[in-house]
Amino acid sequence: MPRSLIKDFDIRFFVHATEDPEKVLDATHSIIPYQYRSKIRFRKRKLKGAYKNPILLYETKINEQEILDSILENMSSNLSSIEKGRLQEEFQKMVDGSKMYLRFDKQESFKGRLILCSGDPIHIRIRFRTKDCSEIQKKIRSFGLIS
Repeated sequence: MPRSLIKDFDIRFFVHATEDPEKVLDATHSIIPYQYRSKIRFRKRKLKGAYKNPILLYETKINEQEILDSILENMSSNLSSIEKGRLQEEFQKMVDGSKMYLRFDKQESFKGRLILCSGDPIHIRIRFRTKDCSEIQKKIRSFGLIS
C-alpha cells in the first residue's frame, strides 16, 4: 500500500486574556471530527503579549493517517462553496514548498463553520511528502476542498 501524500498536520491557536480557553478549544471541533477529539492532545504554553497581557498558545501535531484523512473530509463538509472557491483562488498563496497553510476564523468555528481569515485565526499547517504543487492540489481536490 503506497504511503499517503499527506505527512502530518499542525494545528495551533492563541487564546487571549479576554477569551475562555475551553470555548476556543471547542472551536477547533469544527475541524477535528468528533470520534478523534479525545485522541488529540494540545500542548499549552504561556506567553506574554506586547502589553504583558497573558496569552496561551495551544499546539498539536497529528500524523495518524486515518485522523488526517478524516480531518480533511470534515473540513470539506464544513466549508461552504464560497469558501471552497476562495481556497481554490488563493491556493497558490497558501502553498509554500511541501506545506499548505490554512487560517480559519475562531469566532465562526464556534458556530461550526469554517471561514478563511487572517486575523486571530486557528492555524493549520498541512505537510505533504512532495513539493509538487499540482500533486498537492490533486490531493486537496480528492477531499472536495477545491473543485
